[in-house]
Amino acid sequence: LRRSTVVESYHARDGLLGRDVVVHVRRADAPITAAQFLRGIRRQARLQHPNIEPIYEIDRTPDGRLFFASARMLGTRFDRALANADGTMKHMIVHLEALLDIARAVALAHEQGVIHRDVRPHCVDLGAFGEVWIGGWLRARRRTGVPDAALDLALSPPSRGFGYLAPERIVHGLAGAGVPADVWGLGAILYAVLTRRPPLPRDPAQARARLEAGIQAPGERVKLPDVFTSLEALCTYALQIEPTQRRLSAAEFA
Repeated sequence: LRRSTVVESYHARDGLLGRDVVVHVRRADAPITAAQFLRGIRRQARLQHPNIEPIYEIDRTPDGRLFFASARMLGTRFDRALANADGTMKHMIVHLEALLDIARAVALAHEQGVIHRDVRPHCVDLGAFGEVWIGGWLRARRRTGVPDAALDLALSPPSRGFGYLAPERIVHGLAGAGVPADVWGLGAILYAVLTRRPPLPRDPAQARARLEAGIQAPGERVKLPDVFTSLEALCTYALQIEPTQRRLSAAEFA
């Protein structure tokens, strides 16, 4: 179904309850230990919110590999939905509603002391009936926890979605990503909803050059309806290059 540096994901059937699930099996060559994997799953499981991917079970495969079972994927990943959007008001409103759900979920995580550190549309699933789930919590950490430099270095490279990463993550990796990086991620998704493109190029060298030149305002890239003036301003607040200048919480963003 999906393959990342940490897990291989498979469609499965819960025979006891008769429901479809997704099983995420820790890869043998995963850059994190079994104990780190287990901590990450438990951290996500404690975040009970309608828009956070729920964890149903954790166990081991017959050959001893850890896995967790989560809800069946909703059908469309948010990055693909943005790529297929036609720029009409209908699509924009649907995607703005999804972003509001994501922001509320991230706000709850922050309230409970967890930083996602990887807020991108690639981590979000959308359903046909308005369902929205944000996953990708294995890169998250406790706000008050002691950073694990080796673990952050191993998990830092994104498999895709480079154009959505916060400047501090581009420069310093996951170790540099705190609450302001999550706010940047929300702003970057809003930018893509308005323009159908991320705020930064996908090429790392070009992205660094863009950061030095400054982020182009959404209205300079596409013609926006006048009603979206406040949303363009919100993008500006959330996409400040310096993290200390992002004086906006996820709750305030929502």
